[in-house]
Amino acid sequence: MSARRGFAIFTAAAALACANEAPPSTELSRVSVEVLRGFSPEDVAPRENTAPVVLLLDATRSMLAPTPEGLTYYAAAQHAATRFANDLPSQRAMWLYALGSSDSPDCQPVFRGSRAPTAAARGPLVEEIASVRPQGEGGLAKALDTVREELWRADALMGARVVVFSDLVPGCGGDICA
Repeated sequence: MSARRGFAIFTAAAALACANEAPPSTELSRVSVEVLRGFSPEDVAPRENTAPVVLLLDATRSMLAPTPEGLTYYAAAQHAATRFANDLPSQRAMWLYALGSSDSPDCQPVFRGSRAPTAAARGPLVEEIASVRPQGEGGLAKALDTVREELWRADALMGARVVVFSDLVPGCGGDICA
């Protein structure tokens, strides 16, 4: 599945989740979100893109729940993130962030992990994905704000892609739909 298609599916799922207050689905799915707010067509026109692909891995305790297949949501997310990092042929940089990876029982900020400048340099990033363990709490909405701020400070916001691996269970407040 292409990153763009996956991102579009996540966007659609998030929009649907925001449209009603139904409980999260118990089914595993691949979703992707692409939200363009306040940009003109010139802002989003195709051009050489050096902006990174950002992987946001949810490692909060809710991810330890078993899927209907018996695997934990975290194991599924970790496998998907590893596969995505290994299979993305792009030479774009890749950044890793993990939410809930600290052993603190309190709400935590998102952890900034490895950054790989090219596909050939993704080995340490993939190893870090394998080493992250779900044990804490954190807010996905706040994590997305932090990622957006860091992309903006790095002058990499335009064209960046953020791929979220999560069960979308809300924790620590915040609204991903806002």
